[in-house]
Amino acid sequence: MDAPLGVVGSSYQLIPNEEALKFARDCASQLFETNPSDLEVFNIITPHRRWFCHIDLVHRGYEVNILKNEVYLPFVRVTNSYNATRALRFDVGYCRKLCLNGVIFEKHSIEFNFPHSSRGMSNRVDFQIAKGKLQALRTEFESDVERLHSFQFPQCSAVPLVFRALQLPVPKSPEDWEKRKNDFYLPLKERVEELADRYVGTMGQNAYAVLNAGTEFATNPPEKPNVRRQHHAMQSRMGQWAHEFSEAVGEPNFNLPAYIGDYGAVSGWV
Repeated sequence: MDAPLGVVGSSYQLIPNEEALKFARDCASQLFETNPSDLEVFNIITPHRRWFCHIDLVHRGYEVNILKNEVYLPFVRVTNSYNATRALRFDVGYCRKLCLNGVIFEKHSIEFNFPHSSRGMSNRVDFQIAKGKLQALRTEFESDVERLHSFQFPQCSAVPLVFRALQLPVPKSPEDWEKRKNDFYLPLKERVEELADRYVGTMGQNAYAVLNAGTEFATNPPEKPNVRRQHHAMQSRMGQWAHEFSEAVGEPNFNLPAYIGDYGAVSGWV
């Protein structure tokens, strides 16, 4: 491959993925209170130019049974870049065991600014993980999913809700619609419709189906149309949405059409 990965200064020092993975194992072993050898790499995400990567570690002994028949696994994601654009960082998320579609909870991230420079390099990272952090995340996630599952909506709201959850692009103007409807907007709607119909069909007309449709889109984004958003950003968005929406629907005056807002126009795209 001839494309450069990035241009960096003379003080820059690369953190090899092998070392980043070691740090991730240390982090996950403390979070899961287990031996690093019990952890398993289940996912590696890299962009086309490979200027950064996400490595996901899971412990299969920490299965979480939600809604009596939905099994999830908590995981730790390490992000490592090959230039100065991203510091080494660690995030916590959950993935659905059946399909490995995942969400990231950035407010629960175990994040460290680990400078890629000779002055800031270290052979180890000291993680300060609060006792019970994983249990607190599990309790919040279970509560959010239960509220999502209990919220019912009309079938016609499924696609706009997925668009709203992921904050997918909508036309900026009539000219933008005419210019891009056939090669971007309509194919985008078709992909979301496919996912929404599948999960609503198996899980019912509830917001938990929207969560699953959104996480599959985020974990396996379509090549065409290219939404130009990265897996991590969309998975983080779904994690944020799951909590925000579960709280919103608990409000006595919650109004679904008002919440969907301008995304309701997506239903009329033809």
